[in-house]
Amino acid sequence: MIFVSIDDHEVENLRCVMDEVFGEENFLGLVAVVNNLKGRNDRKHFATCHEYLVAFGKPEFIAGGLPLTEEQKTAYRDKDEKNARYALRDLRKRGSGDRRADRPNMFFPFYYDEATGALALERRTTKDIEILPIRGDDTEGRWRWAKERAAQHLDILHARLSERSGRWGIEYRVYLNPAASPVSSGDVEEDDGDADEEGERTSKAKSCWSGPEFSTDLGRRAFKALLPEFDYDYPKPIGLIQRCLYLGLGGPDGIVLDFFAGAGTTAQAVFDLNRQDRGSRRFILAQLPEPTGRVDYPTIADITKERARRAIRKIADDNNSKLDLEGGIIRTSDFAYSSWPIPTSRSGTRTTAPVTKRPSPSNCGCTPITSCPTARRTTSCSRSC
Repeated sequence: MIFVSIDDHEVENLRCVMDEVFGEENFLGLVAVVNNLKGRNDRKHFATCHEYLVAFGKPEFIAGGLPLTEEQKTAYRDKDEKNARYALRDLRKRGSGDRRADRPNMFFPFYYDEATGALALERRTTKDIEILPIRGDDTEGRWRWAKERAAQHLDILHARLSERSGRWGIEYRVYLNPAASPVSSGDVEEDDGDADEEGERTSKAKSCWSGPEFSTDLGRRAFKALLPEFDYDYPKPIGLIQRCLYLGLGGPDGIVLDFFAGAGTTAQAVFDLNRQDRGSRRFILAQLPEPTGRVDYPTIADITKERARRAIRKIADDNNSKLDLEGGIIRTSDFAYSSWPIPTSRSGTRTTAPVTKRPSPSNCGCTPITSCPTARRTTSCSRSC
């Protein structure tokens, strides 16, 4: 999959370009990332406090889950006879497709003996309580499981009387470690979580990310902790990149490509995440040699490389780490982009503003991109000439 970070000035144009390049059917979502809760007061009408992530992926792509927070883990307070932690979830289907007419084979009664606590699918005594999947509006709903599956897993089902509605319902166990569950993750319709069969349960990412880990101020402090001698505008926070890694890689290994590496946050995010879970994720950073006007770090690429080096040293010094921290640098002297000349003023002194020479759309020979009706303007050239 691919994530692209963008603000509200160009998000519509970016979406149109990515629809054209990757196909609109491969659009995964638009995430709002709250990176400045106080808001930026340089806007006339609204103090902007967020930016966007546009996500696209191949048809077969399945996003990875996010590790549960400590607060989320507290919901798994019950333990079974093997000391495995679990939480109870409603077996009645909620949301879309929750009516009896949607899945008739998932409407059937349970019978509960309140004296013994036994649950069955057939009535055994006249005192058994019949429990049906009735919706909040008193119409017939359905269960998440068919009757055959319910019969196989009666031992992890529990009857519960709702204090609010006075109606009986059925709950099933959701284990913190899916490996402890007798029910495969693919056999249960989950509304709010995913199962990682090789570890703890994960949660599904929401379309709005908010928290201190996404703060631009935190990103700036993390950068300054490694390179205190350099001021870099708006480096991405490590937490933002790590969340993208969880979703995009879906596990402790894989390769991530950052083709606008900038401050090198991706390198540090990968190193830190591998240190936390002993993963083997790898990265490729690409950065044009944009001049900075400094002697110690002549280009942005030099900053990118130095942050990666210092991130390696920090992990090695702090943890006596034995992680694989090998890497290399490839310089592309001849590549398909214009060189970055250092412009000079009339007096012959160097300035810091880069100058790029691009052909005009009229004579570049590119095929124009189709105009997008939702964008504020039309992108005229498929190579951004």
